[in-house]
Amino acid sequence: MNLHDGRFRAATLRSPSGVLEMHLRCGDLQVGYFDLDLTYRSVNLSEAEVAELAAAVNLPETEVLYDEVDLGPEGSFVHRLLLWPRGELVIPFADLALRRRPTRSRRFRAPTPRFNAVPTRA
Repeated sequence: MNLHDGRFRAATLRSPSGVLEMHLRCGDLQVGYFDLDLTYRSVNLSEAEVAELAAAVNLPETEVLYDEVDLGPEGSFVHRLLLWPRGELVIPFADLALRRRPTRSRRFRAPTPRFNAVPTRA
């Protein structure tokens, strides 16, 4: 799945349950546009990493330049996203679910707030 030029629609971090939901608008004129919902499980981010995620999601100009998924320690995975105009997100996780839906264009109306950190019971 190509995330290049993907834009954040919203993201929610449910802690301490370790669930991160990211919603992006991806695609281009050649392949068409689609909404991509990523749900990561067993995510453990530091306060600094949560702040970086919030800053990226809340900046409407943010786009994904490049992403890759690597193997992490003990059977886990790491999703790395290089962002424009600045930053990189590193998301360690154990499981990932995705959902893709076609959409007509790259434009979208951004929800407010775009990033939510929701405390939940473990």
